[in-house]
Amino acid sequence: MRAVVMSDVARAAGVSQQTVSRVLHDHPSVRPETRARVNAAIERLGYQPNLAARSLAAGRSGTIGVLLMSRLSHGTASTFAAIAESARQEGYQLVVTSAPDDSPGAVHSALDELAGYRVEASIILARRITALEELDSRPTQSPRILMAGQGGIAGAATVAIDQAAGATAATEHLVRTGRRRLVHVAGDLSNADAVARRDAFVRTCAEQGVQAVVVDAGGWSAEDGARAGAEALGASPDGVFAANDDLALGVMRALHDAGYRVPDDVGLVGFDDVPASRMLVPALTTVVQDFHALGRAVMAQVVAVASGREPQDVLLDAKLVIRESSRPVDPR
Repeated sequence: MRAVVMSDVARAAGVSQQTVSRVLHDHPSVRPETRARVNAAIERLGYQPNLAARSLAAGRSGTIGVLLMSRLSHGTASTFAAIAESARQEGYQLVVTSAPDDSPGAVHSALDELAGYRVEASIILARRITALEELDSRPTQSPRILMAGQGGIAGAATVAIDQAAGATAATEHLVRTGRRRLVHVAGDLSNADAVARRDAFVRTCAEQGVQAVVVDAGGWSAEDGARAGAEALGASPDGVFAANDDLALGVMRALHDAGYRVPDDVGLVGFDDVPASRMLVPALTTVVQDFHALGRAVMAQVVAVASGREPQDVLLDAKLVIRESSRPVDPR
């Protein structure tokens, strides 16, 4: 005989699985009569609630909240997958919500929803500057672990990858390969990571004594990169550092359409190391962000909180992977 699952309880009580989950987590939004009906179905069917619900008797929820306030990019998706796997291994259940925008109402509503589940800690995936500012103004009862760029919010430990170090390594590499007229194709500059990469590029160019031009792509897509790449040609660059690999792909297309060869005429470096970057011709030099390590580091801080320890800020290294797109220029 198969085990009773949550969908069986939902069917017997005439409610959704989400409502059953809310009853198990003692969420205040459930009406008393609905709660009674669900509990009766649980008892009648002999349903064994999950770890999170059983933990309530011990004064713990066994539940971790996740607030998504970043676009669902390759990095965000990869990090969330690692968080989910680590949470499963540690015996936690995730409750995930999102804020549709950075307005105070949207942010507060999302935080209130997580609070209703009595989460032991909240993991916040946020990179937009306005979102960080709004979160900074809102205190919470449960500990917060912020997965974002450098810079933080009140009462939260920050777990991040060193954006500035990655951008510095990319820029220094272009200089070492003989490039002197550099352009940075910046991503969405309302994003803290984009700002950190741009600022590190400008600072490193000044230190190296080379030309630095910033072109604002206004976004992160290959289409944004193609438009910005066409604009960048006005600076006659011999090296381009794109704020992510999708932008680099668009820049590569713009250079090709204008008759420039990569890397013979223009060296090109991206950021993120998406799977397709190594399949391009030429293969893309890029900065690797270990998103799986980031997710594991986030959960390590959650476990620390659950054990009664203070969470700590963690800054992970970014690593430059050199491929064909930035081969050194031939001496002339």
